[in-house]
Amino acid sequence: MPTKELITIDDLELSGFNVSESVGIGGKNEEGDVMLIQAIFYFLGARDGLWIFDVKSLAELTPVDGKYSNRLGRNILEYQKTKDHLLVSVDGLIHPANNKDRIIKFAGLDDKLMTITSLHLDMAQAFPYGDYTTDFLRFFPDLGIWLR
Repeated sequence: MPTKELITIDDLELSGFNVSESVGIGGKNEEGDVMLIQAIFYFLGARDGLWIFDVKSLAELTPVDGKYSNRLGRNILEYQKTKDHLLVSVDGLIHPANNKDRIIKFAGLDDKLMTITSLHLDMAQAFPYGDYTTDFLRFFPDLGIWLR
């Protein structure tokens, strides 16, 4: 099940989402975790543009239904490729982060992020006025039953 937790990057502490198990090519792909990633991708695709996923329409993204598909695996890999200079790995997987009692340093050019942390930053930019998790759940209320 995905979680809502505090994420600290440098001096900024915000609520954010995390997956409980890996999502993507060869991942565990638990239904709630998959639905979280699908919803984030759909939202970012609609807001920031489809170039992030190398698709031409929102229909090429997976539906927000919690079911893993090869298309979602490709979407994850394309997202990672567009952010490869920022990420620890480009492997088609979104791994859970351990955010408890952790301050993520992201100040220098050599600092790298996990994919889930990069998605957190993208979502924080999409909702610049505070806790994006609450507003995001208004767009995808079915996701709320999965969060712990």
